[in-house]
Amino acid sequence: MTRLRFVAQLADTHDIPVAALNSLVSEAVDLVVHSERGPDGPRVMSIIAVEDLTAGAEAVQFTTTELFTRTRHDGTLEPTGLVPLRAARRLEQVSSDLRSLLVDAVSPS
Repeated sequence: MTRLRFVAQLADTHDIPVAALNSLVSEAVDLVVHSERGPDGPRVMSIIAVEDLTAGAEAVQFTTTELFTRTRHDGTLEPTGLVPLRAARRLEQVSSDLRSLLVDAVSPS
């Protein structure tokens, strides 16, 4: 995320303030998928949700929520049980509960 902000700073954009770049990047990216190369090829190691800037637009760090993680390259990708706040708020606006959707998705039929 900080690299995206840095690349935007390099562009000829008439000196956009860092706060504006932080907002643009955090609003443009919803999920980040981290993968690593291993002996069997690339594997997804974690998936994070990008949240709204809770520390303010001037914050150095972006606010994220880890959704899935794999502790070992040969392990399974496991849900963390954490709920991305931005997605939960959007689902609440349409009267849907994210936790119940997730439970339904992983429950055996």
